[in-house]
Order: sequence, then C-alpha cells, then structure tokens
Amino acid sequence: MHRRVLRLIWMALAASLAVVVVGTAVATSFYQHMVDSELLDGEFIDNHIRALRAAKPVDVVWTDRQALTTWFDNKSRLVPKVIDTSAHGFAPVGGRIDVIRGSVAPAVVYARGPTLIDVWLLAPGLGPKVHSDIRTFNGYIMMPFTMHGTHYLAASNLATDELVAFVKLLQDTP
Repeated sequence: MHRRVLRLIWMALAASLAVVVVGTAVATSFYQHMVDSELLDGEFIDNHIRALRAAKPVDVVWTDRQALTTWFDNKSRLVPKVIDTSAHGFAPVGGRIDVIRGSVAPAVVYARGPTLIDVWLLAPGLGPKVHSDIRTFNGYIMMPFTMHGTHYLAASNLATDELVAFVKLLQDTP
C-alpha cells in the first residue's frame, strides 16, 4: 500500500510539472508575440515621426497619380495603389520609401489640413505580423486594412473616426 501511495504522489508531481512546463511555453510564446508586435508598431511610428520632423515629409511631391505610381515603380518592386482623394478633403502630398524590418515599405502620404497620414503598402511577409485592429501607439492611430487584396497600414494623429473614414474612402475607390 505504501508503494501505491508513493506512485500516486510521483504521478501527481509529474503531471503538475508537465502543466507548468506547457503553461510557461505558451505564456512565453504569447509574450514574445506581443513584444514583437509592439516593436513593429514602433518602427512604423518612428518612420512617421521622422518624416514629420524632416524638411520634407516625402521623397517625391505629388503632381498626379500616374507620376507617383511611376516613381514607386522605379524605386521598388512594391507599388502601392495611389488614389487622388483631394475631392474628399484628403490631399495627396507625395510618396517616400521607408524600410521596416529590412523590407521596403512604400508610403503614400496624404494630408487632412495640416495633419499628415502615412499609408504603407506592406511587404507580403509583413502583413500577417501587423495587428489586425485599430490601435494607438505613442499617441498615433494605426489602422491596418486590405485594399484590392493587398495589406496596408495607415497611421496618423487624426481623430480615429476621420482615419476610419479615410481608409473606407480608399477601400471604396476602384
């Protein structure tokens, strides 16, 4: 009987240890994913802030949709959809090339009054790593979205409802 009790105690200890190991592995994986997502958010917002503080927030100034598309085509394999939204109060400013995680991230820049909005085309490997919800990072609103089957991320310090309306405008434009 004494052996049976010891055996049950050892089995209970082994089961407890297995639960602790698996729980720790799951928690660590979840934490690393959260930290990685925050670092990624930081890279986008750092590029946005750098552009705001630069003499010019774009590498090429908007003249028309085709000129900006051609500029992106000459600079990157990734060419974002360029949409003239000026009739709706979101003036195209131009474009620039940022680098996020070693990947080219072309950005089309728009303005709503004095406030700039960056819209990055996400490299195929980057899209799944970006949060899927609207969030705030360091005071800036970030909104991932899909347009014509491609992943984008918009960031600005506009009011959330204005950024949502802007993204909807982009998505609804053929």
